[in-house]
Amino acid sequence: MSSPRSPCRRATRLTAKGRLYLALALGLLLLAAVLENFRPLALTVPLALMAGFSGLLHPKVEVRVEREVERSRVVAGERVRVKLRVRSSAPALAEVRDRVSRGSVVRGSSGALALLGGGVELEYEALLERRGVCELGPARVVLGDPLRLWEEEWVCGEAVEVYALPKLQAARGVGLGASYTGVWPGEVLSRRSGRGYEFYGVREYARGDELRRVNWKATARLGRLMVNERVEERVTDALIVVDAGLLGLLPGEEVEGLVDAEASLAASLALHLLRSGNRVGLVLRGRESLWLRPAFGRRQLEAILCALARLEPGEPAPLDYALNMLTPYLLKPNAEFIAITPLLDAYVAESIAQLAPRYSVLVISPNPFAGRRGAAYRMLEVERNSLMVKLGRVCRVVDWSPGSPLPRAARRAGRPKPPRGARA
Repeated sequence: MSSPRSPCRRATRLTAKGRLYLALALGLLLLAAVLENFRPLALTVPLALMAGFSGLLHPKVEVRVEREVERSRVVAGERVRVKLRVRSSAPALAEVRDRVSRGSVVRGSSGALALLGGGVELEYEALLERRGVCELGPARVVLGDPLRLWEEEWVCGEAVEVYALPKLQAARGVGLGASYTGVWPGEVLSRRSGRGYEFYGVREYARGDELRRVNWKATARLGRLMVNERVEERVTDALIVVDAGLLGLLPGEEVEGLVDAEASLAASLALHLLRSGNRVGLVLRGRESLWLRPAFGRRQLEAILCALARLEPGEPAPLDYALNMLTPYLLKPNAEFIAITPLLDAYVAESIAQLAPRYSVLVISPNPFAGRRGAAYRMLEVERNSLMVKLGRVCRVVDWSPGSPLPRAARRAGRPKPPRGARA
């Protein structure tokens, strides 16, 4: 991927050596004025000659920079290769440096002192260790005169954004139990009976039923043909809500780790749901709030991953307001609502509890206090556990320790309740 060409911005300034000589010349002028003697002015002549000579030898060139980035989407922990080509209209000695906003250069160098002429090429690899958006560029080219009195800086090229997407983990086995489903076959248990895998009930034989569905034991017991019905599997709409606010109680590094774990979990659930044919939407609460309408396909997955890459901890707006206003707009009744939140806010828990009667709610709560000691953290954990118990009465709540397998924690939380109207 090549960066778009853009005009370079040029600025000329004095170096530290040039400012020192200028201060010396001004001091001599001030001394001549105070002493009312023009002899000190004779000492400024060599300085003026040096400045003029430097100006004559200052290179007059035009600079152009092109950048090629190997790819614009990587998974956190991967490398991206960058090539930087610098061309000038005339030979000149210059310092070239490319900006890397986050990550580290692990191979090659993003800066060098080079003799520009027909063209100079820099190649390096940047390691994007954490999820986020890395900006490559703009490149800075600094040219100076031989006496290093003047300095001309060129800022060339627009910044190229490289997304470090969240790492994915196993998300199968979490289980969905939405009552609202679409007309396409999928993996969600529907209230309608039909072809499927889970047993739904027994009814009397009707014309057109397949003989392999006949329940011979029930037929012998009741004296008439009876057939098995199974729960039909379909797809549903799902809305994933990620809460990255109110994390000021934790140290900065732990906050970043917790938000990375939430983003990784949300990305894994979105991938699993989209692969199963469901429509998936997203609501983010962080430094920048964002929401996406439920949709199908790879484009939706890419949009979700890029949004999660931009997720940073913060709180521009209360999440309870977003839940009450956005959820009815984005999600149909009885569809799947998945909230990923550390449950540090009682208002958030109350808003989720209010949505439970209208949606199939699943709350996955990463424990921010796992492994931490201290009376203050124990009190906060007790309050969090109290909110989890209250939510557990109206919806399914999974207490998840980041770094542990999610399906295991989901199994400990139990299976979702069967759809209403299902018969044993």
